[in-house]
Amino acid sequence: MVINQVLIKVVRHIKHWHVLFVLGGYEQTITDKINQLSEEVEVEAFLPKVQKAFRKKGQVKVEEHLLFKNYVFVQTNLDYKEFSAFLVANIKSITGFIKLLKHDNEGTESLYPQEREFLERITNKNKVIEQSIGFIEGEKVVILQGPLAGYESSIVNINRHKRVAILEISMFGETRKVEVGLEIISKT
Repeated sequence: MVINQVLIKVVRHIKHWHVLFVLGGYEQTITDKINQLSEEVEVEAFLPKVQKAFRKKGQVKVEEHLLFKNYVFVQTNLDYKEFSAFLVANIKSITGFIKLLKHDNEGTESLYPQEREFLERITNKNKVIEQSIGFIEGEKVVILQGPLAGYESSIVNINRHKRVAILEISMFGETRKVEVGLEIISKT
């Protein structure tokens, strides 16, 4: 009996990740609304972002952009069915909400474990992918510092002018291309 109580407590501390599909431009509105409800239930909505650098009037500026437009990510202790009920009661009627993503009717989380792990590893505590720094040696990209270190094989293209790398990753159960900030300091 004591073991079951311990297991129940451990299971309650596991955070589930859910993903909402929303209308473009409503990502922040829905994120804010969910976070306002965090006093009622343990829930944290966030928008993964990416830092991109650009040169304007001779100065390099860094801006943050959404990594995935039209998607809101949510961490919670609520499993799929509990979270779905939470959405129906609190979020479904909000303009911009479309649906909760799912893999099957059994309530499998919106993200596969490897997709979640990728996001956890590549983003900082604020869920932002920071700018990486690297160089090109022949046909090989070498990342010197930043979150892209270890993900060189996922880079399918580099746009040195825009200071971005195009990554091919698995997300939402399919292959997607995303732009991530990368400053190439030299090419040999």
